[in-house]
Amino acid sequence: MTTLAPATASVATWIQPDCATTRFAPSDVGFPEAAGIAPSPNQFWSLVFGSVPVPRGQDVKIAYRMTGSGALLLVADGPAHLQVSPDWQEVHGESNWTAHPGDEWGAGFTFSPAGCWEIVGVRGTLVARVGIPVR
Repeated sequence: MTTLAPATASVATWIQPDCATTRFAPSDVGFPEAAGIAPSPNQFWSLVFGSVPVPRGQDVKIAYRMTGSGALLLVADGPAHLQVSPDWQEVHGESNWTAHPGDEWGAGFTFSPAGCWEIVGVRGTLVARVGIPVR
């Protein structure tokens, strides 16, 4: 496992988060997962270690699988034009969450305030998004 410093600069221009298109369902490892929006044929998946909606004001661990090549940069767009970087981010070399293609990373985000947040993943020229409701 390699731990990387969180991104310190914005990786995408803020846009209004959209949680209406994200559908969480139980994964094969027992935690809720959701497919993000990515240009076909690419894929971007999130696996929340806990319940959805996620709690505000706490570090929330989320695993991501994304197709493409290169490093994964993450940022979270939230209400009122807020944009935050991960608290931490790491490459996952091994995993039991293998139902979806792509390489895997884990990252922690602290979301505040409550509302709809959207994780933006950037890998090379590929940009993908997944909504995260926060209570």
